[in-house]
This record gives sequence, C-alpha cells and structure tokens, in this order.
Amino acid sequence: GLAHHYLGVLEYDAGRYERAVRHARDALRVDPNLHAAHRLLVIALKNSDDIVGAGEALAEATRFDPTNPMWLELRAELSPNRAPPPRQK
Repeated sequence: GLAHHYLGVLEYDAGRYERAVRHARDALRVDPNLHAAHRLLVIALKNSDDIVGAGEALAEATRFDPTNPMWLELRAELSPNRAPPPRQK
C-alpha cells in the first residue's frame, strides 16, 4: 500500500493527477485503511477536475473512519461555496 501511495505522491507533485489517482487506488486495494491514500485520491481527482469522483472518494473514506477531522477539511475544499484562497503578494 505505502509504495503505491508514495509513487502516487510523486506523480501528484509532478502534476500527473491521473497517474496519482491510479496509484492511490492501487494503494487502497492493498490497504483500504490507509488514510493518506484516501486523501491523495480525493485531491488528485479534484485536481483532475473530477469533482464528482472526488466527492465519491471522500464519502468512501468517511465510511472507513467517520471521525477523522481530515475528511471535514477535504469536504470544505470540495464545497462549491468555498471562498477562494487569498492572493499572495
């Protein structure tokens, strides 16, 4: 699980979100409780403009661990009413 997760992080950092999604899903097949892989899957889907898929992945992550505060943060990031981040000067 972790090896796929780390490969996914490398792909994500390189902007290859679809590959990051594949590695995150592979990591979760090995270890469905790997929180970091759930997070990677959600943000990689979001950044590849698959908001519906990101929401579904977040719902799945929440089923595994409903009390994890990370899911609340990700849910806020996916919210269509979320204010844009402040501009850097």
